[in-house]
Amino acid sequence: MTRAAPPPARRLQAALDAGDLDAHDPRLGARGSLLRAVALARHGRLAQARAAAEAALKDRPDDAAVALAAAAVLRATHDYQRCLDALAAAARAAPAATRAAATRIVGYASALGWEREVAAAIALGRAADPTDPTWDAFEAQLHLRSGDLELAIAAARRGLQRAPESAKLRMELAAALARAGHDHDCALEVAAAVRLAPADDAAFYHRAAAFALLETGDLAGAARHGEAGLRLRPDDPALALTLADMSLWTGDRARALARAEAVPGPRGRAGACRIRGQLQLADGDGDAALRELELACSVPDPAAELSRAEALIRLRAWEPAHAALTRATAIGDGYLFAAWMLRFLAAAGERPAPDAPVNPRQIEEFAEALAEVSPHGPAALAADRQGPLVDATRDALARMGCNRSAFATYHDGHVLRRLSTRTGVRHASRQALQTIRSADPARALALLDAACARWPRSSLPLAHRGELRMWLGDDAGARADLEGAIAINPRTRWAYVGLTLLAQRTGDPAGALAVSAAGIAQMRGTVGPAVHAHRAGARAATGDLAGALADLEHAVVSHPARIGAWVELGLTYAAAGDQPGLVRAFDHLRAHAPGLVSDAAAAVQRPAWGDMSFTPCSEDQATILAEALVMLRGNRSSTCVTYVTRAGQLRTVPHGPAAAHPMTRIDADLTGIRTMLLRSLGAS
Repeated sequence: MTRAAPPPARRLQAALDAGDLDAHDPRLGARGSLLRAVALARHGRLAQARAAAEAALKDRPDDAAVALAAAAVLRATHDYQRCLDALAAAARAAPAATRAAATRIVGYASALGWEREVAAAIALGRAADPTDPTWDAFEAQLHLRSGDLELAIAAARRGLQRAPESAKLRMELAAALARAGHDHDCALEVAAAVRLAPADDAAFYHRAAAFALLETGDLAGAARHGEAGLRLRPDDPALALTLADMSLWTGDRARALARAEAVPGPRGRAGACRIRGQLQLADGDGDAALRELELACSVPDPAAELSRAEALIRLRAWEPAHAALTRATAIGDGYLFAAWMLRFLAAAGERPAPDAPVNPRQIEEFAEALAEVSPHGPAALAADRQGPLVDATRDALARMGCNRSAFATYHDGHVLRRLSTRTGVRHASRQALQTIRSADPARALALLDAACARWPRSSLPLAHRGELRMWLGDDAGARADLEGAIAINPRTRWAYVGLTLLAQRTGDPAGALAVSAAGIAQMRGTVGPAVHAHRAGARAATGDLAGALADLEHAVVSHPARIGAWVELGLTYAAAGDQPGLVRAFDHLRAHAPGLVSDAAAAVQRPAWGDMSFTPCSEDQATILAEALVMLRGNRSSTCVTYVTRAGQLRTVPHGPAAAHPMTRIDADLTGIRTMLLRSLGAS
């Protein structure tokens, strides 16, 4: 009795697994071609994988399975717009595939920072099944990512009307309520979410509960859930260090240090160094504290940088203190008002004038917090003199103990309290600006209008609104806002930064440099990090390539997430004939802003990715970067990078380390697609 031959699809897959990437069986049609495309993509043969996927789509344009599979391949080849086009085609080809297509768009597009495409996919999925709360959960996550808490809360509550037993929606709502300052409602939702959570996901829900309650100031509840989460999943250094911090804040020094020292790996060692340094700083030993805090900063940690800056200020090392504060605000999230308290102390230490009035911009970010934390705060603010404000600020920092996190606490003389002031003018303006990630431009501008109305004596909301208008292409509106900011406070650094870029955009590089110089003069000769990123183009345009390179290299070192500076740096390297420098910048952008590079490459029809270790030629790299620079429309932000494609699509680059498409995730996706194709070909 002879054994039946394996089906053709199984034979083809066996050949591909054996390394024969040229294997092909025409009897299997487009789906067989996609099996080969998956294998090619997994082996780094991206150009061939792309061609095979496109051929399959052309061969079977109305086959939903083909479109879903081709989309996964095109994602792996970095053809992101074509990937989303294929998923949209899958939804059109078969209504039954709409949920799968929309869900994939949500996952793929959110990793790229393309939140408007996420919103469109949510609408597509909701139209196919309006009763499914999945789309409300996705929408809540979308708005949470962009910081639009009002819309996040509304989406989560809408979903809970459809699925009141959804633990996921309850926890999404709790997170949004915590960040919005609705502490009591957050506690109710946390309790419901943990009660409803599936047993297999208990560790995740306890962890999420701990951070939500920490935001509200319920340290006992946060510790209880944190302990429960850590028992279920001991390998969670972030949670373990947070529990150590809570012990530190409540005064249990020994337990805090023991907890931190028990956390394995570099993060645990750095956390223990930070806590030792903070304790030494609290005890007045600045030199010993600085040694520990230098070690702590080997791992990105805004609290370590803030404590390091505090030690440097005590040692009167002003320049490195300012640098540490810049790093802290670059890597930190949330309302880090302690950074602005420390910056004020550094400025006052450099230029002591105890009886002189203080420029409002120096204290406006922490004025409300100062009035809450220090009993001396209200009188010092009313007196508006440097000396009393320095004393009140030092008192506030002392009452905050070792806590330099975004979850600010202080001792009121009797008990430890969570700060009820959760925002300042700078933080609120920046949060309103960043809603542009998902919000309609009119909504983001309206939120900035509200910030202008809440803080009418501050120039910062106006400057942020001008920045957004510039990104949106409204140069006249941007100029009016930036000039208005200067009229309120002539020492508004970013207003000059924005006007510098506007002058450069209108073809006046000499004027741009003059505006930049005027801003630096207003700021007593200090050059802020944003200045370097925004005046470099004008320097290059006037022939000062060395000055432009110095500015841009400084900009990307101080804020590595400043994508616009990386684009200009690559182009400036190209203009200077520095091929290795161009390649470094281009490779950085392919890794950290793949969506922007993909869109720019598609617009100019030049390849950005190919087979194996392919790198485009210098001319193609420069052409792609030049298009990316146009798309950025002047955006040089380090936290909210927007761009506009030739088709008018407003898109963003995800904030934070570039983990948009880790290879493990792509490989798992391709493995799932291979299984789907084999099943559809009768070889499951």
